[in-house]
Amino acid sequence: MYVNSEEKTKLFKPPEAIFEASRCIECDSAPCVKACPVGVDIPMFIGRIKMGDFIGANKIIKEKCYFPGVCGYVCPVEKLCVQRCCITELLGPVKINQLQQFVAEYEIEHKDEIEKILPKKMNGKKIGILGAGPAGLSSAFWLAEKGYQVTIYELKEFPGGMMTYGIPQYRLPRKILLTEINDRVQELGIEIKTNTAIGIKELLQMAY
Repeated sequence: MYVNSEEKTKLFKPPEAIFEASRCIECDSAPCVKACPVGVDIPMFIGRIKMGDFIGANKIIKEKCYFPGVCGYVCPVEKLCVQRCCITELLGPVKINQLQQFVAEYEIEHKDEIEKILPKKMNGKKIGILGAGPAGLSSAFWLAEKGYQVTIYELKEFPGGMMTYGIPQYRLPRKILLTEINDRVQELGIEIKTNTAIGIKELLQMAY
């Protein structure tokens, strides 16, 4: 195992992130990308960090993953991308997850630099989703980007599902989780109704 819990909580400063990113040799085979379940272009986002384009780096991650910061904190990278890093035997692997954490935290602190995501023209169709967990939120984001009017009905007080209620805060900072949820929800005009218990039958009766 190449990454321990202490490493997961240590945040880089910009010079440290650039230095760590410079260790990536951007190999043609990119086994780290092949090991990533969602196919994040890891060499490309690390390349942006090398250039000091931290917002651009996070944007690349977002192309494949709606929760880049969450992924950086909880993904078992030691069994996936980090394990497949080409320089592991010689120099130790690039700390991919810490670079993800860094760009996610950086974006939160520099929101004014972010290019807002604009949904496509509304298509006049409404969609209701039961549950504001990772699957429900990801579906809502994707559909809203396609122009659907989306409402999510969540039984509990806060959205996030297992990300909120199943992962302790020392493992996943709530600032990262709630920001990644709330910012995207606001940008795309998604409505989340919490503390709402309904089922499929009730949903269909609501003209969805």
